[in-house]
Amino acid sequence: MLYRPLRLNGRQSASKRLGAKLMLALVPSILANASPLHRDQAVLNHDLICHTSNPSDCYPRIFVPTEEFQIVHDDQQLPPGLYVRMNLATGMNEAKINHPEDDRDEESLRAVLVDEHSVLTVEPSEDHHDTTTADGPMVGYYNPGDNVSKKALPQADNIFTALNMLHKGDTEGNAALDAALESLEDISHDVYYGELMTSDYDTVAALMCFSLDPPSAGVSPNNYPRDQAASYVLGGALQNNPKALKEVMAKWDRLMMHTCGVGRGPLLDKVFSQPILAPTTSLGSTPDEIRRSAHRTRTVVNIYSGLLQDGRFRAAFLASGGMRHFLQILIREEPELVQAQRRVGQVVLDTFLDEDMGALRGQWPLAEPVEKSKASEVCQAKATETSEGCWDYHVERIMHRNRRHKDHWSKALSDALKRERKHGAGHEKTLKHYEDDEGIEEIQEEL
Repeated sequence: MLYRPLRLNGRQSASKRLGAKLMLALVPSILANASPLHRDQAVLNHDLICHTSNPSDCYPRIFVPTEEFQIVHDDQQLPPGLYVRMNLATGMNEAKINHPEDDRDEESLRAVLVDEHSVLTVEPSEDHHDTTTADGPMVGYYNPGDNVSKKALPQADNIFTALNMLHKGDTEGNAALDAALESLEDISHDVYYGELMTSDYDTVAALMCFSLDPPSAGVSPNNYPRDQAASYVLGGALQNNPKALKEVMAKWDRLMMHTCGVGRGPLLDKVFSQPILAPTTSLGSTPDEIRRSAHRTRTVVNIYSGLLQDGRFRAAFLASGGMRHFLQILIREEPELVQAQRRVGQVVLDTFLDEDMGALRGQWPLAEPVEKSKASEVCQAKATETSEGCWDYHVERIMHRNRRHKDHWSKALSDALKRERKHGAGHEKTLKHYEDDEGIEEIQEEL
């Protein structure tokens, strides 16, 4: 089983680690200065996430670490003080309690297994002081503003080396670009560095191009999945990071007009009109191609999950029929897509249907479900299978196929859809209020 260590949430650990050669290796995260949360406290506070009616399926909103690695759910928040890794076989993050004393073990610092054939050497930083200053190398480089520059770390030059690689556009056969993307994966979930990366237009544009227009990423000499890595970085930066989201949306109009190369269409077409699931899972695809497509799909869904927290993007996504791309993922039957489908189900539930998770009810769905007598014909026809009225039909079918699994995500989504249908029945017109950073936009849609 292969794993990739990650660094999450902790400016002090970043200070200690950014002296290491991020362009050459990924190292475990050391996030100190916070005691782990206790499961009994979370239960007493009723701060739980429940996607089904079965209480045993609930889990704490804030991840509760133990001495062993556990899967981190996509909608959980991560406290400091964790050792986090990515299981490359499943694409899932796993975490456990980090012990700072383990950091003094020379072997744990100097060798990190990154694949079956290579061990990379890491040079630990001699500077273990948490120095925050406005005189670091990031000042004047991206000029992201006082909010970020005042927190600059002098050891962060390797981060800018990595970001600068995205700007050059030298993609063909460039192994250094692969290393740059990999080092950015390592820090993308850190709230501070997520804000830093998204504060720069060229960085966001490059990440969006690689994620949504894979040919623009060029050919890796090591067959490194740049599209998947870029979407992981951008999706990670946007998760639970309102400031990073605000940075992206401040550049949104310009980003949508950005083209990812000569003769290529604007990102506007990629974001709203292009299927999220790349058509590589065809009959002739190899198992590796199918797995790669499935992993990429899941990471791209995480980008949309973050963007959908903005009211302006959510309105445009719905108006452009973006939900059909989510449904296209759900109706596929390749087993490799199970994790991506579960993630789609969570995003739809949390964004539009579950008020406990911050959803604003009444935005979706607006179209009536297809009549049961016609559902099979309409919702299995290629031309209409992803229409809004077919969501109920497909979710019911998925739930039926997984009826032996009482905790399957489709049960919670089906129940929520039924509640929303009942809640919104009888409306022919809906006036929807979308709240964003600049105020409220009113969007009236005719059904």
